[in-house]
Amino acid sequence: MRNDIDHGADVRQGNDPLVRARLPEGAAVLSDLERAYFNQNGGWADATAAMTHMIALAKERGAQFLTGHALVDLVFKTDPGKNEQRVVGIKTANGNVLDADIVVLAMGAWTPSSLRSRPDLGIADKMVASG
Repeated sequence: MRNDIDHGADVRQGNDPLVRARLPEGAAVLSDLERAYFNQNGGWADATAAMTHMIALAKERGAQFLTGHALVDLVFKTDPGKNEQRVVGIKTANGNVLDADIVVLAMGAWTPSSLRSRPDLGIADKMVASG
């Protein structure tokens, strides 16, 4: 809850009258609602259906999905004439390097902890797990 509040979400404790008012009439009310909270800015999605659809669209456009590889690090290349690096692949736990035109890290809530060894990326404050 603290994370949501720190990022400006309108979050209320479960025992707040506005939260109780959102419960269906006659719904059983837990005596311990102070441990629950309601994020009015949050939402719900059918993650399985959404990902199935996105994967199908990506495959239609030529994407390949390589699963089951434990990420150890990202592989970078410095573009000639620029002082910019871009990701060109990943290094796996078994030492393989998988090259790619585009790398998508779809690790959900594990993304920040998976990249903990790379503070130089400056992305720790850009990835927030909520819930």
